[in-house]
Amino acid sequence: MAGRDRSTPYPTYANAAHIYRYSQPWDSTYHVPVDASNPGGGTWAQISADPLHGDTESGVGPGAAPGVGPGMAFADRLWTNLGVSDLDIGLVPCARSAASVGPGGSGTVGTTIARCWNSFGTDWARGSAAEAWAGDLHGMIVFYGPPDALFPQKNPDGSNVTSNTNAFLFLEHLTKNILNFRAAIDKPKLPVVVVRLGPWGNPAGFDINYYNAIRSIVLDMVGCSPNIKVMTNNDDLGQYISDNFHETQAAAMEIGRRCADLMAPML
Repeated sequence: MAGRDRSTPYPTYANAAHIYRYSQPWDSTYHVPVDASNPGGGTWAQISADPLHGDTESGVGPGAAPGVGPGMAFADRLWTNLGVSDLDIGLVPCARSAASVGPGGSGTVGTTIARCWNSFGTDWARGSAAEAWAGDLHGMIVFYGPPDALFPQKNPDGSNVTSNTNAFLFLEHLTKNILNFRAAIDKPKLPVVVVRLGPWGNPAGFDINYYNAIRSIVLDMVGCSPNIKVMTNNDDLGQYISDNFHETQAAAMEIGRRCADLMAPML
């Protein structure tokens, strides 16, 4: 959930003293952790302000530094919603620029189409390591991005697969990855909130039919498995920075707050 809006001033959070981040640096190619012998290794530290991700964690590369995303606003709202004064909330940021939801399957928790990154496999590694260090993994937010919603898959002859077929494949892959992630950490009812993309921002060169097909098919996840909720009420959040597909500060923060409202009753 690495945002891109770096407009100043950055927001402040009333409950920042209770928000911690699990941090792990990645190498310059964004392929593997710096400590490749311990892919889940990292440290917990209090974080009081955005950005939640560091440059070498989010893999955004030069000229596209992370900004304000939904994560801090999510934790701030969740702390208030849970109403437990002695509780601290730990965030394990796993977002990676240009990463995609792969097909998954037995023996693997996920695959990738970009930068050789095993998305859900790394989620599992970071989540397990963070849990071993301190605390307990209680939930996951899935915020799929442009590679899944804007780049249709190709047939063997190079032509685009139809928008609806692609959308069904995406839904199958996303659901399987969530179930495999739960199985990998032995928490079959781990609460999950899936963020549905907002209205089309009209980024240049992308397929609006596929984008809208993805937005529609994600609604089929509602009720598909215990403790999976979809943030469906975001049609008012089509607010983007100049690239027309990364949310503004205001929209990103509201997404985080709405995710917290969905997550809290499942905890």
